[in-house]
Amino acid sequence: MTPLDTTVPLREGLPDAMPSRRAYHVRRASGPASHAIRTLLALLWVAIPRDVAADPQANVGLLVGAAGRGQHERVFEEAAFHGGLHADVLFARDGTKDFGVGPYVDVVTQQFDEIQVGHGVSVLFPIIDTFPLVASVGTYFRAADDDFDIQPGIAGTLFFGSRSYDFDDSYAMAFGLVAQVRAGLDDRHQTSFVVALHVDTLFLATPIVFLAEAIDGGSREVDPVTPTITAASTEANAAASN
Repeated sequence: MTPLDTTVPLREGLPDAMPSRRAYHVRRASGPASHAIRTLLALLWVAIPRDVAADPQANVGLLVGAAGRGQHERVFEEAAFHGGLHADVLFARDGTKDFGVGPYVDVVTQQFDEIQVGHGVSVLFPIIDTFPLVASVGTYFRAADDDFDIQPGIAGTLFFGSRSYDFDDSYAMAFGLVAQVRAGLDDRHQTSFVVALHVDTLFLATPIVFLAEAIDGGSREVDPVTPTITAASTEANAAASN
């Protein structure tokens, strides 16, 4: 007698169109605003080491604050608005209690009369679970509407606040306080001391994504719901009409 084969394929009987868990997370961030955020991260992915075991965690934050500017021996000459975008990707983390390290890029302006583009390295210290300390050091180039050429500089930054760890996706939301020192390396030796808020751009973009999908007729990832008429509902409607 031939023994009965009781093995059943794992996905036998499941519809072919059923999305996987990973596919869901990819589609979840497919709104128009998230595409702009991912474009800003493109420069960071060039530096991604392919042999890192832990999944990378990226973040893009809006910086809004104030800076005290000076030059030469005068550390402070005037106060100025400070704003811009800061993006980073951290590696070697498997959870909120792990250290992390990775590259960053930023684009900032002070008083809207200049632009500074920088990059460097960030190191995350898990001080309090989801409230880590992130220290960054790097270089930048400053261009302004003045008689000087593009000027190089160095920057040191401390971030303290909430930074999540997403076990299912590669984006980590972050909100916190930023303290930064920027020092020019040209003959004028410009310096600025910055205090700013770091606000997650994906959080800010959420209402825009919902509004864009509503104008476009809703998300295409959701199948339309077609009402079905059953015998029980027909009898209930008939009884209500009588």
